Amino acid sequence: MLIISKAVHCNIIIEGNNEIPNVEIFVLEDEEISVNAILGMDLLCNRTLIFNEIVIEHNDKGIEYLSSLQKIEEWEDPEAIFIRKTIDTRPGTINAKESCIIYPGEKALIAIKKALYDENHVLSPDLTRHKLELTDQRLTNRIKNVEILNASLNTIMLQKDTTILVQVDEKIKSQSIELNFLIKSEDITQSERRVLDKEFEEWKSKRDKLIKEIPIDNEIDKAVEGAPTEHAKGLRDILAKYHVSFSRSNSDCGLNRTYVVDLKLKNQNMQPVFVKPYKLDMAAMEQVEKKLKEMISAGILETTISAWNSPLLVVKKKDNTLRIVNNFSARGKVGSVNENLLLPRFPLLPIRSILTKISTGIAKLKAKYPKGKICFSGLDVRNAFYSLSLRENSRDITSFMYGNNQMRYCRMSQGLSSSPANFQSFITNIMSDIEGADEEFFLLMYMDDFLTITCEEMHNIVIGRILKRIEENNLVIALKKCEFFRKDTKFLGYIINQKGIKVDEKKIDALLSLDYPKTAKECMKIIGGFNFYNRSIKNASVYLEPIAKGTSKGKDFVLTEEMKTGLDNIKKEIKKGIQSSHLSYVDGSDGYYIFMASDTSLTKTGSVVGNCRIVGDKVSEITISAYFSKVLTSQEALLSSRGRELIGIQMGLKNFADILPKSVPVIAFCDHKSLEGIKHSGELKTSGATRVRGAFAEVLDFPNLEIRYLPGTDPLIEVVDHLSRGDCISETIKKEIFHPRNFEVHAQEINSLTQKDLVEAYHTAPIIDVECVKKSQQSHDFYSKIIENNDQDRPFTFRKVDYIINNGLLYRQTSNGRALCVIPESLGFDIVSFIHIASFHASKKSLEIILRAEPLWLESKTKLIDRVCKNCLSCYITTPTKYRTNESVTMRKPALRKLEKIYIDIFETRSDGDVTLFLTMLDGFSMFLKAEVIKSKQSKDVIPVLMLMITFLGAQGSSIVISDNGGEFINSEVVAVLKSLCILQSHITPYNSSSNLVERCHRDLRAKMRLADLKTQNIELIVKMAVNYYNHSPKSSLENYTPMEIFCNISMPNNFGKMEISEIREQQDIDIESYMENFESFQDDIAKIKLEKYFLKNQSENIEIKEKDFVLIRDPRKLMGHGTPARGPYLVIKRKYGSAYELREVLTGKHVLRNSKFLIKLHTDKKMRTLLDSLERKDALGIDQREFVKLIWGERELVSSPLNCNDIVYRSQAKKRYNLRR
Repeated sequence: MLIISKAVHCNIIIEGNNEIPNVEIFVLEDEEISVNAILGMDLLCNRTLIFNEIVIEHNDKGIEYLSSLQKIEEWEDPEAIFIRKTIDTRPGTINAKESCIIYPGEKALIAIKKALYDENHVLSPDLTRHKLELTDQRLTNRIKNVEILNASLNTIMLQKDTTILVQVDEKIKSQSIELNFLIKSEDITQSERRVLDKEFEEWKSKRDKLIKEIPIDNEIDKAVEGAPTEHAKGLRDILAKYHVSFSRSNSDCGLNRTYVVDLKLKNQNMQPVFVKPYKLDMAAMEQVEKKLKEMISAGILETTISAWNSPLLVVKKKDNTLRIVNNFSARGKVGSVNENLLLPRFPLLPIRSILTKISTGIAKLKAKYPKGKICFSGLDVRNAFYSLSLRENSRDITSFMYGNNQMRYCRMSQGLSSSPANFQSFITNIMSDIEGADEEFFLLMYMDDFLTITCEEMHNIVIGRILKRIEENNLVIALKKCEFFRKDTKFLGYIINQKGIKVDEKKIDALLSLDYPKTAKECMKIIGGFNFYNRSIKNASVYLEPIAKGTSKGKDFVLTEEMKTGLDNIKKEIKKGIQSSHLSYVDGSDGYYIFMASDTSLTKTGSVVGNCRIVGDKVSEITISAYFSKVLTSQEALLSSRGRELIGIQMGLKNFADILPKSVPVIAFCDHKSLEGIKHSGELKTSGATRVRGAFAEVLDFPNLEIRYLPGTDPLIEVVDHLSRGDCISETIKKEIFHPRNFEVHAQEINSLTQKDLVEAYHTAPIIDVECVKKSQQSHDFYSKIIENNDQDRPFTFRKVDYIINNGLLYRQTSNGRALCVIPESLGFDIVSFIHIASFHASKKSLEIILRAEPLWLESKTKLIDRVCKNCLSCYITTPTKYRTNESVTMRKPALRKLEKIYIDIFETRSDGDVTLFLTMLDGFSMFLKAEVIKSKQSKDVIPVLMLMITFLGAQGSSIVISDNGGEFINSEVVAVLKSLCILQSHITPYNSSSNLVERCHRDLRAKMRLADLKTQNIELIVKMAVNYYNHSPKSSLENYTPMEIFCNISMPNNFGKMEISEIREQQDIDIESYMENFESFQDDIAKIKLEKYFLKNQSENIEIKEKDFVLIRDPRKLMGHGTPARGPYLVIKRKYGSAYELREVLTGKHVLRNSKFLIKLHTDKKMRTLLDSLERKDALGIDQREFVKLIWGERELVSSPLNCNDIVYRSQAKKRYNLRR
């Protein structure tokens, strides 16, 4: 193994598997290396490097190179991946400037050869294939380094000149979406492609035959009946043009030729999942067999012989036809199919987000076509999942049995947990770039349901574009379920029109039919049914609160009157219908705003969201889109009225966060006038209530939020007042106590407000925005000149710093290409103060981390952080003062010879889900560590390894084995074995488990092991290498000796790197007697050092020092092996803060301040004290310390303490200090 004493750099370049790499080792000039391996290199690269000979070469810089590699021996399971040198010759590619090694989970800065000029760069496919990710997507010009994350579990080695980034077209870039397990058919094998080609041809011929046999004209005529007269003919022509895309039967389905679904298992080597078939109703067998034959004929199923099986389920539809599905969640011996599938992560938007998109689309179309009529259209894909083929090697996973046959799916099946995400990613990919989308019309897709929103003039053009894209991708539409030119339409259980959203009456009837809950599970059913519509139901959360509490009762569930009352009240509320208006996302132009009104009582809070118009200081044209109400907790109810109102605003903002934008102004109305200036409130910033400070921070998170006051008599406030003061259902407080208002104002009355109902709305104070930052930069003496003298949007350098001006703001560019907005010191204090409060009074270090993550460059940042934290009254009050404890800490008595104390413990490691146990043993004298593998923690497995290790180390009969009080060590078997070896046993109390020295070594081992890729196959080797590294590392507690040197008396010479092998062998022939004499002398010196530290520590901690005592000052450099042991004497004047003392030197009168741990108290008799007092009262004598000792002590001696036998002893006969150090 190679040991390099002064290594400067080690660079490894390996090209491909099983190829000879170029290994370069740089060492300092005039250093020679005479061995032929690299310590740890085989572990680092998962290779064994075998060197043949040593070749030394010199270059102009005087650096020496070590080369000549003979061969590489691969490990059985190599994990390191070596990416071959691939250079892309296309224009715009970016290559690596130098080689790099990226470990698992590590982020590495890769130097690139030329700076980027635009943002149309993506990571090379060769890198993404190995799970390398580009962490910063904001690629701009002047970037010289690219940060890449290794998201794999393997070590990745990149070579110089390898292509890192490639330039793509903007359209291609937008389509480079990760489609999870949806792959293109061109990427599969040729054999699989031939199977798909054959299936597609069969589907095409059957589909053409079906189109000829079954006409579709009658269905087209029915679909056109609801269209306006002037647009009916155009719609019919479009439907007739794309008639091939309409289904002819219930089993008809499409087949996309571009994409194929791949089902991936978590463990490719797992055993097949087999679950016995379910018993089916005999009356339905004929229908089931007929349906299965239809699916086989349509190419959806095929017969097979497979070890996989999932039970068949039959679902009856509304038209009495059957739907064939499979229960892929049924568990077998190895789990279920769905449990073992890797799930794609394509997002499925929640219903609320889709409804928000509908409201946004309607608002934009109204703004673009103010005179146009908004209409809706709905399309439904027939047998949507069956439109995608399964990859052939994945089909066996879907196998099932019925009767005497076993079948499997050729298409993507219902019931698979990966199917929804795969289909949503497919439909989004093929439909997202239709011409005019999000401008001339809006298309929303949720699985197989399409909803288009457009004006009547554009309707036929839009339908033609959509049907064309559907025909291009071979999908089939169920024309009977489609709707065109509708003023209102059903989508996802809602009835949507131009004004708002209404819940289908069938859904309301289902909620009204719910009975009182009898179990906790039925409570969950009721909560789930109503929570879906809670924003459209006033007081929904309050009414459902008692039922929600019942969900956690389990078997102790009891139906209460509060539950009955709550369910009855919410049913009364929904009998009128569940509906809400669309929220228009206006930006304040023409006086129209988004508003949120909130009010909080002693027990509840209520909020509404909608649109309004503000003319001057008057509010009108109010429409309400959503409601929210909630019961306060007992802690929140005890807060002040101002705190409760603030919490009410925060709860409203949090509940409506998905529909309230942060990019446009939002007005928050409340009836508490003091909240208008909340953003500049010093009281709330330092409030003692943590809940209030948290609410304050969330309110500040809405930069464009403006809080305004409305009196309690305003109709808008009365609505939210009713929400917050309505009947409060509780098990402990009766509702009659609160005397709520006995009236209610409906949303319809609010919407009919006229000019007479207008009231004043007061303005709040300004906030920090873009204009505020611009003014701050322009008023700064230095930055204002930079902005005036440079152009916009072009990078420039000023005083060796890169800047760029964008939209009038000055940015400072860092070396890795980040653009940080420049914040002058005058404005920086306000920003740091806000972040300090918003982060719940973070410390200086935490503030530094938070600010580092923000795209800001603050002038005098460290000074600002220090100033903010020092001026924060809350931090000053809550931060405890550090005082010295009165508890006496005694240092553990050290081991004074080898193997006097032996510490043992179990070291546990985990890799690949497996646990490996090691028995670790530590010598308390030399700190020498040894570890061996054990099978388990049982004493029968621990005892043999323990005896082997004790015998190997050569423990003596007077040794003591120290362990924790675990059952593997504290038992009769271990006691008997140690007793037979004449070894004592002791255990550590669980109240002080950290005193086990071997446990501290475990931390060092884990730190070293983090550098390696832990696998079950190499865990023992890695632990042994970490132990070896520990034993050969110098320890400060051992005077910078290594445990191996003290344990074996093997001291490496300083010039080891210059020695020849023959010289080392000659030293092996030494005199055994001389060796043992040196060994004992060496270990005696170490024992004296340990004893010295023990006495010094205990004396300084245990002896109390008072005023007017005489002390010596121990030099802290003494522990470093040089300097005088102590100075003095000094007189103690008084005790300062903490453990510091003010001292005055007896000889010179000099005043010093020292910590008590550096003081040694002098014990003197009465006569000696009298002499010291008389000397202390005099001025400086002008004599040195040697003359003073000779004058005062004479033949006597002054010993600092009975315990301090090795510190300072003054003797007139010797006239020198005596120290026990080596």
